[in-house]
Amino acid sequence: MTPDEIRAKSFPAVKKGGLDPDVVAAYLEEMAAEVEGLHADAAAARQEAADATAAAEAATAAAE
Repeated sequence: MTPDEIRAKSFPAVKKGGLDPDVVAAYLEEMAAEVEGLHADAAAARQEAADATAAAEAATAAAE
């Protein structure tokens, strides 16, 4: 699920006893921001792992 999918999520209207649409929208925005941060953290971790792998390979090649 992407942050944009969370932001775009809609819910059917209810007549009585339903949820406040403003509260739902605020919650969805909060969740989208959290997921966005998690995606950024994961991308940074992938890049860090790739950099470490490249450094290890370079060190191994230099030692040969």
